[in-house]
Amino acid sequence: MEEGHHSSLPPSRVIYARFLRAALEDDWKTAEAFIQENPNCLAAPITKQEGTALHNAAGAKRTRFVKELVKLMTLEQLELRNNRNCTALFYAAQSEIVTIAEVMVKKNINLPLIPRNDIQCLPLYAAIKTGNRDMVSYLYSVTPIQDLASAHRVELLKATISTDLYGMAYTCDHQRSALQQSFDASAHRLVDCLWEKLGDDDKRFSPTAVDEQHMMKLLVEATEIGNLEFLVILIRSYPDLIWQVDKEYGSLFHVAVKHRQERIFNLIYEIGVSYGYLVTFCTKEENSLLHLAGQLPSPDRLNIVSGAALQMQRELLWFQEIEKIVSKSLYSGKCEDNTGQTQKKTREMFVNAHKDLQTSGEKWMKDTANSCMLVGALIATMVFPAAFTVPGGNNQQTGIPIFLETNWFVVFFLSDAIAMLSSSSSILIFLAILTSRFTEKDFLISLPRRLALGLATLTTTKIGMLIAFTAACFLVSQSNISVPIRIIVVAPAIPISLFVILQYDLWLDIFHAAFYSNRFLFQSQNRLFKPASLLRKE
Repeated sequence: MEEGHHSSLPPSRVIYARFLRAALEDDWKTAEAFIQENPNCLAAPITKQEGTALHNAAGAKRTRFVKELVKLMTLEQLELRNNRNCTALFYAAQSEIVTIAEVMVKKNINLPLIPRNDIQCLPLYAAIKTGNRDMVSYLYSVTPIQDLASAHRVELLKATISTDLYGMAYTCDHQRSALQQSFDASAHRLVDCLWEKLGDDDKRFSPTAVDEQHMMKLLVEATEIGNLEFLVILIRSYPDLIWQVDKEYGSLFHVAVKHRQERIFNLIYEIGVSYGYLVTFCTKEENSLLHLAGQLPSPDRLNIVSGAALQMQRELLWFQEIEKIVSKSLYSGKCEDNTGQTQKKTREMFVNAHKDLQTSGEKWMKDTANSCMLVGALIATMVFPAAFTVPGGNNQQTGIPIFLETNWFVVFFLSDAIAMLSSSSSILIFLAILTSRFTEKDFLISLPRRLALGLATLTTTKIGMLIAFTAACFLVSQSNISVPIRIIVVAPAIPISLFVILQYDLWLDIFHAAFYSNRFLFQSQNRLFKPASLLRKE
């Protein structure tokens, strides 16, 4: 793929420089003329990596050039490899352009298995690592998996763990296109096929041998990144894997707790009371499930929700849930920390490990409440006097508003009243947040719900204020509603839309924490051991 510096190029590669440039620029006219002058150039290594023009055109995603070039090449030339042992189809797999791969495979059906002895240069492996659903779906359909060595199937299986190729394979999402569902199903069948072939293989790579050599690593890697679908496939095939334990990692539930993967941890509710052995198992560092729940997770898992206060709530939910299922003997006991110098109860461990997070959560909640209360107070100072200085003024004799009988006056008065009441409510709610004690119990339910209600009332305040503004514009200009006036009237939709769009993620996290997490974060998802009739429907 590299052309290099001409001063250091061998004479043969200098000759092919024009051909390489044509391949990279998708200039088939120049390339065709060069091929006529140099018929041997099709198989010539023209780069430092000893790749052919087809290697470089495929890697550069030059679809038209590849189509024309393949027409002129022999089956043997399509199988040529560079000094990295990769065929041109390998680079086509990385390019994510399915058409390029199709052109090559239609000409030579043996390409998907070349090189058979080097899994990392296999096109299907490249497609899986790239994570492109289209390419994986196609290459899986043309690659005879059964002809691969068992060790290579294990590598393919492991490669699927770090990708999200089939993350929605079991999800009934009717909004996805049929083509997208087909891609997910193909990736799902790939994993199923690989695992099944491992089970059918010779004794050296039997499932038992795979358990001993690879299983815990597979389970740990899949659990760490939250690859639930992969684990479902494995456990459905070999249910005993759910009780697999290791002194270093514990069980898959230990790993799930450590990395805060609740979707995987929820599998524990599907094995009934049989989880007793798993929850009482301790790693070589004497860490039980509860000890792991008492530790801070990695920042990337902590930051899946916005704000330190919501992060603290999520940590409390984890700890309380583990407390419910772990035996009381473990809860009341002590464990040795990583330094081996002190012993702390699990509750003490949690408090000490989350002390800084709780402080940050209190600061974040107060700063948010202060900012929102300021906005609510400013709006209140505007909408309150507006109720007594109505558009159009009052009749000087009766004191009755001039536009009292019009529909827009009713809209103005109601929206102004709603804005006033909502702003007052939001101020009181945010004041309640500022005066909270910020205990652990407060972080669980009251603070998230107060914040959610405060934001809801503040949003209602803004909408009411803007509707009142729109109604006032109609009232004072109802005799002459020109185009500029109409534009001004529609303009309030812009700040409302901006507020919703810019704060959407925060809103989602806050309302999820306030009304969902404490009730539905931990519950059985019915992903394992379903009746056969249900499995066939998936």
